[in-house]
Amino acid sequence: LGANIGVYLLWNSRILPESFMLKHFSLARFNIKEMRLHTMLSYSFSHISIWHLFSNCIGLYYIGRSIEGIFGPRVLLMLYLSGGLLGGIVSLLGSNKFDTRPTIGASASVSALLSFFIMNFPKEKMYFFPIPFGISAWIIGVCYYFYTLRHVNDFNSNVQHKGHLTGFLTGVVYYFIFHGIVF
Repeated sequence: LGANIGVYLLWNSRILPESFMLKHFSLARFNIKEMRLHTMLSYSFSHISIWHLFSNCIGLYYIGRSIEGIFGPRVLLMLYLSGGLLGGIVSLLGSNKFDTRPTIGASASVSALLSFFIMNFPKEKMYFFPIPFGISAWIIGVCYYFYTLRHVNDFNSNVQHKGHLTGFLTGVVYYFIFHGIVF
């Protein structure tokens, strides 16, 4: 949470020039071409919009806290980083080569946490404001998966649905690996 909030403050305080932030905290073809490979992870701590930061931090806090409390900080960190890394790679590979918009945000990472949580606790009730009742985690997972899948080829969207879907699938695969079901 601290890293996400800190990078958000760097974007919005203008302590560092926007060009520096784009070079070091966004995932873009120009960064990969220039061998700024650290951006394949640093983008997943980067938010410009307060609402984007807020939604990802809410997910990270509630889902991440549960995962860390049950499985430990190492599992939380591995899920967050692998969801972001793989989501970023697929976003880059799957985007239009003429699209120069950079990618930022923790959504692929949080998607990995979400699916790992759902796989482990499918009957757990999850609450979303303003819905006044809990919804079983597996229902949330099915809805999220199909919503993201439906929008994965929407090239006009400012949302990287390919990254979200890849992050989500990363959490599912991590569940099977963690429990020794595959490999």
